[in-house]
Amino acid sequence: MAGAGDHTDPMVEEPSRQTESNKVRKVRGATTCNKMKKKKPDDETMLIEFDNLNRPIGPNARKYSNYLGILVRTHIDINIDKWSQVSSGVKETVWYDLKKEFNISDEEKSNILEHARKRWKDFKSRLVREFINKKHHIYSSPVELYSFMTEQQWQKFVENHQSEEFKAKSQKFRELQARNEHPHFLGPRGYVGMQAEWMKCDPLSSQSSCAAITSTIASNDRSLDWVRARSKKSEDGSYYIPNEKTKGVFDRIVEKCEEISQGSFQPNRQNDILTSAIGTNEYGGYVRGVGVHAKIRDVFGKPDSISRGKSAGVVSVSDLEEIVEKKIYEKVAEKIRKQTMEDMQSKLEIMQSQLENMIKNAQASPMVGTPIRSSCHSIDPLNNVQENPKQTTMMNFESGDQSTVELRPLLVDDDTLQHLGDESKKLVRHLKYLPSNLDYIDVDLENAIFHHSHVEFIHVLFEDIKDMFTMQWLDVTIIQIFMLCLHRMCNRIGVTTIGFLCPRTISRDNVVKNSDEVTQYLLHALDQLKDRKFILAPYHQENHWMLLVIFVQSRKVYVLDSRACKRELEIKPTLNVVFRSVVNLGGRRPKNNVAWDEIESPQQPGGVECGYYVMRYMYEICTLYSDFEHLDTAFDAKPYSQEQIDEICEVWSKYFIEECI
Repeated sequence: MAGAGDHTDPMVEEPSRQTESNKVRKVRGATTCNKMKKKKPDDETMLIEFDNLNRPIGPNARKYSNYLGILVRTHIDINIDKWSQVSSGVKETVWYDLKKEFNISDEEKSNILEHARKRWKDFKSRLVREFINKKHHIYSSPVELYSFMTEQQWQKFVENHQSEEFKAKSQKFRELQARNEHPHFLGPRGYVGMQAEWMKCDPLSSQSSCAAITSTIASNDRSLDWVRARSKKSEDGSYYIPNEKTKGVFDRIVEKCEEISQGSFQPNRQNDILTSAIGTNEYGGYVRGVGVHAKIRDVFGKPDSISRGKSAGVVSVSDLEEIVEKKIYEKVAEKIRKQTMEDMQSKLEIMQSQLENMIKNAQASPMVGTPIRSSCHSIDPLNNVQENPKQTTMMNFESGDQSTVELRPLLVDDDTLQHLGDESKKLVRHLKYLPSNLDYIDVDLENAIFHHSHVEFIHVLFEDIKDMFTMQWLDVTIIQIFMLCLHRMCNRIGVTTIGFLCPRTISRDNVVKNSDEVTQYLLHALDQLKDRKFILAPYHQENHWMLLVIFVQSRKVYVLDSRACKRELEIKPTLNVVFRSVVNLGGRRPKNNVAWDEIESPQQPGGVECGYYVMRYMYEICTLYSDFEHLDTAFDAKPYSQEQIDEICEVWSKYFIEECI
């Protein structure tokens, strides 16, 4: 799966072709997995395993990859532009057809649909590569090879991929690929598929420095796999590195290993041996030396924070001093950066006004040097996307000096950026100007909002913001930031009837692991919020977000579930116990449990929208229904439109720019 293309295995169609010399030879046809389609008992499915990076492993990994490729090819039209435009019904069909053949838990659904997206994208790329850019050596058209494809579909596909727009996009990616100084030789098996072969014969064993490296770092360190993937096997069975620049990286890996043994270099998350040896940072997307299924958070986890509470360990005085110094430095640097940005913005506005006057008065000559475009975006540094994403020239307004600084790449690709709202675009471009080695922002949490004292801040990863802009599954930090936004909004519009609970604290996983802690938190929070009409509590269970709306006075909990079904909520017994412990207004203990009511609410069309729907539920309660005495008829089941979801992203982005950056 790490490499593109289908895997060759015994389950393929092998058509015969007549050559010019009248000899019949076998050629590889389309993968069909006929053996898997033979009738078998309904409960007989193949076991498929995934490693900690969500990559398929084990004896059935290749069958899984092949069959998933068949499903996306046969079910999804090649003329759909993007995966996000594929209907949820088609995605569900792919999911359920795959479950018929493989023993897969529902928790793997989002990961598997991501695998499906890659397989579909690889298939379309192969069609372009083998039938448009080049002439296939056997078939004149894929219609001859794939029985599910029609001539009309293929002609439309060719027309779309020969347009000037596609050619420009294709040229851009070819130029990016040409900048790859270290091409690998993995083939279609990818990093996972090559592990078994590397265990039999390690390409590094042919290198004289192998012993020094493996004695310092683990044999599965990603820097070693990165080098193995760029080694070739010679005729005598030994391995060599054909690329001189890759040899240089390998030499620097050896040097970093020596520095580790001497204590002069300490790897830190993605700033490890490989990053230091190559000399460039990891960007959002796939992690080098691991494969296409792994992202930065999958490989390195979330940024470490100071341990608190019962799980906190012993921290030395020197470590504590270092932590305090780091936090002080970050706070001071943040204040300086914000002040600098404010000063720059005011001066840029003056410069922009002057430049606009110059343009108006300048003669219409191409030699004048004024921007060709008439829009002010052509001179606005926040709206001007640089051709080189790594460098830009910054002006020191005090001295007039210019210096080149390293910039982050844009958080999303150009196509996605064009479809974002104004505030979301502004946020993407603001983030570009943050340090390139920064992959998260600390945001303070107010005790008065979430009513806990042991959590002072959260890390908001740029990758999680990217997921929000690309309609992926939402992390809890995105929900928390939106709740901070709603709290500010309620204060501004005079809504005092709504309170909030921390979604991380009351999540199903935390209820199971720390039941006492959750109970104590709910007792404290509900006591603090007993005068509020609604308490909004986003609740996460089994990879799904729901909204609980708690009425303390009327002892009722509304459940808004965007994928309504019969669920046993893990938090229900805990919340019932808490309500029995809360004294009502008359000073008496209540005798009955809280009433739970799953009300009608907008239903999501796909498998990843639950977080967006929860944010939209809360937004409408705060802006439309804060004066309602109950919510029984406030919502209906009609799905939210894309414009309504985009509005939530715009509100989120505006708040994040104003309060968090």
